[in-house]
Amino acid sequence: MSLAPFAPEVRELLSQPHDQLVSAVAVTNNGTGTSIELPVEDFDVELDENRVPRVTLSIVTPVPDQATLDLLDPRKPVRVRFSAGYRLPSGVEDVHQLFDLQLRARTVDRPAGTLTLLAQGAEGALLDASPDLPFYDGDTTWDSATAAIKATITSRLAGGPFAGPTIIATTSDTTPFTAVTFPTDYWTRIVDAADSIDASVYDAGDRIFRIAPRRYLAAESTHDLRVGANGTLLTSRTGVDRDDWANAVTLLYRWEATSTTTADRLWGQAYATGDYDPALVGYVQLVDIRERKTTPATADAVARTLLRRAMSRAKTFELQAVSAWWLRPEDTVTVQLPEGPQERHLVARVRFTSNGTMQVKTRLPDTSVS
Repeated sequence: MSLAPFAPEVRELLSQPHDQLVSAVAVTNNGTGTSIELPVEDFDVELDENRVPRVTLSIVTPVPDQATLDLLDPRKPVRVRFSAGYRLPSGVEDVHQLFDLQLRARTVDRPAGTLTLLAQGAEGALLDASPDLPFYDGDTTWDSATAAIKATITSRLAGGPFAGPTIIATTSDTTPFTAVTFPTDYWTRIVDAADSIDASVYDAGDRIFRIAPRRYLAAESTHDLRVGANGTLLTSRTGVDRDDWANAVTLLYRWEATSTTTADRLWGQAYATGDYDPALVGYVQLVDIRERKTTPATADAVARTLLRRAMSRAKTFELQAVSAWWLRPEDTVTVQLPEGPQERHLVARVRFTSNGTMQVKTRLPDTSVS
């Protein structure tokens, strides 16, 4: 059970009275210019596997002088670096920089005299680059979806404040990726390529893009969430929701077949089997339209990916616990509620707040869709 980058003593510390420490600094010129200390009066950090960007940070700090305020301009490449951790019983401060984000917005409130900064992960730069701006790839072909994703990230960030991004690809796909002639935008292209191999593409808040298989099966647990004298779980809520669930997916792909106005299209489909077969429980249909060229095999592969994700959303758990700053989406956690068996869950979302607690949304491992 990894606590990295924190010390092993932290595990026992969380169930006892303890101090949590946070700090933040803004740095101009994309992290190479003027450093500005940000006294943290309040904060909120959310990491969500279903949101883009995956990491969002909000900090409340006193309003600085006008010259400093002018430096905190979200239209320029300003980094916000956030550190958090614990004070150990020995007095040692186990604190680490956890996030290095792009400043997206600032708000000054008067007469309260507070400044609120909003910062997010590097996916925002891809969304900023040319949203809804069509482009032409000619006859380019790719060896795999992973190659297509890496090439797209690199090309869109080249020359800007995120030039030369680090990209970690742990997928081993060899599926040919169809050349895209008229995609809607770059992020759409990345999402579709990732869906074709059932992968997640994200910046974990450290300016490193990861291309990795989406997790459905539990792995080694990174944290225990349990009640009792030595537990850190404070409250829990469980639910099963048919409205946020589907057992059938239909995709429509449509695109311009040539440089003329001639259009073409095809469909991709997937259905659940077993206990939730639409023939047994009725159809709950998820329909999506994608403006891009593809193949029948890729369309069906994407439909299966979306079906598996929709199936895994039905039963959710909302848990409040003492902040474990190393926890991330798609991590496995061991959960023991007041009643019922001990289970291993996958983290879907984790939100850290200034009162020393975190809200964790989890999903159950899912093997229902092949």
